[in-house]
Amino acid sequence: MDVKTGEGLFSLPDLGFPGRKYEAMIADHVLREKKDVLFASSETWGIVELEWRMERILGRQEEGRVFLIDFKPFRPYRVDLEFYQEARKEFNLEEWIDILLMAVDYNPAGFLSNEEKLTMLSRLLPFVEKRVNIIELAPKGTGKSYLFSQISKYGWLVSGGSISRARLFYDLSRRSTGLVSRYDYVALDEIQSISFPDEEEVRGALKGYLESGEYRVGDYRGVGEAGFVLLGILVKIT
Repeated sequence: MDVKTGEGLFSLPDLGFPGRKYEAMIADHVLREKKDVLFASSETWGIVELEWRMERILGRQEEGRVFLIDFKPFRPYRVDLEFYQEARKEFNLEEWIDILLMAVDYNPAGFLSNEEKLTMLSRLLPFVEKRVNIIELAPKGTGKSYLFSQISKYGWLVSGGSISRARLFYDLSRRSTGLVSRYDYVALDEIQSISFPDEEEVRGALKGYLESGEYRVGDYRGVGEAGFVLLGILVKIT
């Protein structure tokens, strides 16, 4: 909400839109009908319908703006944690471990011991704890990419290629926050193949962030809660 005008503003961070204030507005009827959903958290996932309009605004020159005229949330419900807490009482520890494994598409019968099961479940720590950083090195086909790309919409997987400081932390040109401020974790898959176009800048930002959860880009000071997950492939040498 814009305190000065009382208008609803929105942004699509992954698209770097809008580029200027008042370019992306929430239609009045959507604001009235979906206010609780739209403002339930700092970031809301859903299907949007957009409309471009040319408008003349009092005190400003005529300009085009994009209006959000419909919104359907991806998750129109809330998780009842008390239900799961009560359900937990119906299972012993070993049974509950198996349930957690099945919840992320693993077959408990495929593990030889509880130690193996718990090792697999430790992969889930970045999903539930703030700023947990892990490194996993394993052969291909062990489910690294699948787990961190398909289980939660609140995480982001980078699969090889190049990634910049602007993408990870803050984009000065677009004035938009990066991945660490918008997700629970950032997983860098096949880390050995990922390159950084500005290595010194990324190194400096990572140093501060991994220590305190804060980062500075230019004059911008940001805070994030995402953990870093580094996934690498082990190659068998014969």
